[in-house]
Amino acid sequence: MRVRDDRVHLQAVFTVPAIMDVTTVRGADKIAACGEGRSTWDGFRCATISEAIMKAILSMALVLAACGLTGAADEKAADPVGKWQCRYEIGEQKRTSTLTIKKEGDEFVGTMDWADQKDEKLKDLKFKDGKLTFSAVRTFQGNTIPIDYTLKVDGDEFKGKGEADFGGQKQEFDIEGKREKKGEK
Repeated sequence: MRVRDDRVHLQAVFTVPAIMDVTTVRGADKIAACGEGRSTWDGFRCATISEAIMKAILSMALVLAACGLTGAADEKAADPVGKWQCRYEIGEQKRTSTLTIKKEGDEFVGTMDWADQKDEKLKDLKFKDGKLTFSAVRTFQGNTIPIDYTLKVDGDEFKGKGEADFGGQKQEFDIEGKREKKGEK
C-alpha cells in the first residue's frame, strides 16, 4: 500500500477493473474504486470501497447512538418514581400534599400524605405515555372524599387535575408538583 496525494491506493495480486461504480440513479452518490488516481466520469473524488464502507458504518453508528440517547432521555422524562411535593388550591385556600410513587415489579404503587392524614394508599395507579392516573381517599373533618387525579409528568415536574367528589358533587382543581432531589426535604 502506498500513499500519494492524500489518496490511498491498493495494489493486489488479482485483477480488478480500473473503475467500479455502484449507482442507483444517474447523478446520485457513488461508491467508486479507482486505480492510480483516476476519477470517475463526473469528477467526484474517488474513494476506495473500504473507505466508503467505513464511512457508512460510522454514520450508522452515530445515528444509532443518537436514537439511543433520545430514547434514554424520553424514558427519564416520563419516570413517575420518586417523592413529589404537590401544590393546589381549593376554595381559594392553598394546600399541599406529598405524593410518593415506587415501582414494584412491573407495577407502580404509591401513597399520598396530607398535613393531617398520612400514607393513604393510591388506587388504580396507571402510568402510560407520560400520563399518571390514580385515585386517593381524603378524610377531612369527618368526611370521606374520593379524589381522582390525572397528571402529566415532564422531567422532575408535573401538572394536572384533581377531581374531588363532595357528597355527589364533583369539584375539579389544578395541581402541580416537583420531584424532590435525593437528600432534599
